[in-house]
Amino acid sequence: MQVSRKFVRIITLLVVLITLIILNSGCGSSDSDVTSTTVAAGAEGSKTAILTYQGDDREEAILKGAREEGTMTWYTSLAGAVVARTTAAFEKKYPEISVKVFRASSNTLVSRVLQELSADRVEADVFETTPPGVSLLKNLGATAPFFSPYAADISERWKDPEGDLVHMLADRASYVGFAYNTNLLDKSQLPETWDDLASPEMEGKLALPTSGTGVRWIGNVLFVKGEEEGLQLLQDIKDNDITLEAVSGAAIADLIASGEHAAGPAVYRNHALALKESGAPIDWVPIEPSVANIGYVMMSKTARHPNAGMLFADFLLGPEGMAIKEGLFYPPPYRDISFDIWIPGETYDDPIDFADDFERWNDMLDEIFAGS
Repeated sequence: MQVSRKFVRIITLLVVLITLIILNSGCGSSDSDVTSTTVAAGAEGSKTAILTYQGDDREEAILKGAREEGTMTWYTSLAGAVVARTTAAFEKKYPEISVKVFRASSNTLVSRVLQELSADRVEADVFETTPPGVSLLKNLGATAPFFSPYAADISERWKDPEGDLVHMLADRASYVGFAYNTNLLDKSQLPETWDDLASPEMEGKLALPTSGTGVRWIGNVLFVKGEEEGLQLLQDIKDNDITLEAVSGAAIADLIASGEHAAGPAVYRNHALALKESGAPIDWVPIEPSVANIGYVMMSKTARHPNAGMLFADFLLGPEGMAIKEGLFYPPPYRDISFDIWIPGETYDDPIDFADDFERWNDMLDEIFAGS
């Protein structure tokens, strides 16, 4: 789904107003919110003080409080089997704690949080999403710094540190590249460069999604080739009889695996490799640098179940949660990969600038590929 420039600007303008609402309504934690668990842990103060607690009894304190709370809520833009497998594994390990999930695109997730802030009732205890939603949630004041025992071994490129604490910590990455049906395209025909996508061998063989995956691919071409050469290459690819499909990146992978299309330049690696593992005739290669979409874990500033939320965040970031994501081809971004990547979040410091260009790329997709 497109990240609307108007949507981002409205959110940015409302940050101050929402902050005032939170402060004036007293929805922030107070001394009266202290639970027996946080006091026992030595983390005196607010209800959410457990988020920053680093005592030797941290694990025991969090688990005790989580069992008392009995539930937590996870807001995520992850999709597919990884969400179900993660929640099932957590609930199997901690049967006394249930997980409620709200799953949506990054901008829909932020929009929901904005509505909940206005109503003085944020349901989420843990967020897991991608830029620019990460920046927007932080700017809205919806997140809180937290301690993670896993943060020390991760470079600052993948976290937003504040002393021993972090505001966010990367937990997964997905990469956009070239997927192809192995029955319809030989390895000798695979493109090695961006220009190869406009070669005669690719004529009539490619399909492009209209979703955010396709939009990010447009941005990737322009980042690599520059504005003028990039626009010309996009036009050349269009003239090479590429098919535009009004579906998601995952659906494009399905269409390639089924043989409806021979290949596509904008397919997430995890979607293609999951289909390949199931026996489908599909494979994936990068066209470097491959655009990378990074997911980050964040904690809610007004968590209603801070202990259970912190326990779940530890699970997401720990070896068990990581193994689930890696098993579905969502590796953490700090694991070595064999190809170069482009991370838009490192090019755009301001989420509004990113949203402006994202909307411009979306317009280009419509004008170049959907036009006559």
